Amino acid sequence: MAGAAAGREVAQKACLLEGLTQLLAVTPGDFAVVLHSDPDCANLVWRDFRAADPSRFFCTNLSERDVLGGTSGRALAEAIREVGAERSPATIVVIGGCVASMLSDDLAAIAERAGKGLRARVVTVQSEAFRLYGQASVMDLFSSLMWDMSAGRGRKAPRSVSLLGYPPDGGEAARIMGAYGARIAASPAAGDPPEAWARLAAGSLNVVSDARLYRGLIEGMERKPGIPWVEIPPPLGLAATMAFHGGIAERLGLAGRARPVIRSASRPAIRALRAARRALHGSRIGYHVAGRKDFSLHVVVREGLAGVAMLREMGLDVRLLFQGSADGAAGDRIRSMLDGYGIDLPFTPLRDRPSLARAIREMRLDAVYCSDSLGEEVASAGVPLVPIGSLLQGFEGLVETAGRLASMARPPGGGR
Repeated sequence: MAGAAAGREVAQKACLLEGLTQLLAVTPGDFAVVLHSDPDCANLVWRDFRAADPSRFFCTNLSERDVLGGTSGRALAEAIREVGAERSPATIVVIGGCVASMLSDDLAAIAERAGKGLRARVVTVQSEAFRLYGQASVMDLFSSLMWDMSAGRGRKAPRSVSLLGYPPDGGEAARIMGAYGARIAASPAAGDPPEAWARLAAGSLNVVSDARLYRGLIEGMERKPGIPWVEIPPPLGLAATMAFHGGIAERLGLAGRARPVIRSASRPAIRALRAARRALHGSRIGYHVAGRKDFSLHVVVREGLAGVAMLREMGLDVRLLFQGSADGAAGDRIRSMLDGYGIDLPFTPLRDRPSLARAIREMRLDAVYCSDSLGEEVASAGVPLVPIGSLLQGFEGLVETAGRLASMARPPGGGR
């Protein structure tokens, strides 16, 4: 059940230790983290103002002496024992950095020996030296790690689903499902404690927006405790929201009961979409991709392209703008990824930030969907910025989003 564009990732890449540290820093819970690395890597924690509790993070502070003297493994063992004795967390997560990888330290073996007699269970993650990991790969490892830490147990409830990779929708999905006899068992996300991930065990079906982000987790849960999974794109826009609810209802054997419920819930969205099409017809919007190295769902799910169909559904002429080079193999990867998602649009590469303002003028765009961090470049071109994350899910989200975009409309070309 591979994702449509698996293996064609083009988003921003990062060090695995950096990515996991960023995600774990904002996650509450009874755990501690040991970075088996040089001291510079530990600065990642102190630079992140969102960190829930920086005191949970420790570093082995590997030095040249450890490298030359072969004492890196001893440093890790001492750190595990010290953290386990002084903080006594339920879990100690050990993340190996580039130096540990180059030294071929066996993290699992060291952790097993050092963890004997401790309350904490020690889990390890080893990165490959100097390899950059895509955002999806980091999310995949993180979600598996959270499930592992949660020790999820529980009785599966019939006609219940767990949602993975869908931003909050104000409770709309739960209300619609409840009306036809289904329920949401869990919907954990980055920033939720392990206990939230443990509730996945209560679902009878895992529904994922992008299987690349959760592959280790969902395939592991399919084996044990035997919970199947299905990939359904985010409910962004009318067609996608109908498909989302219809797909879930069908898998739960509730399609007949769900149809009138879904049809009734969709009526305000249908009216809002018609009004948006009248207001936005002929307007051009730039859709900026691969500009942020973070792990928000709006950025990582389907490479940040999930909103393209929604904007096109509203009658907008969408122009794709990819941050970075598209020469040679890079361009081939982008095209392959777009084909995998069924997006039949050309794209324009932007080699640097100033290129965005030039592209807006040359392409005669009326607005740009991009990160707030590019506000200066967009403002200099004299068009509105539609922030990443402002395209809302579900029927109610479509009504709000369509109204907001329609209010920004002006005669096509009016801002060019």
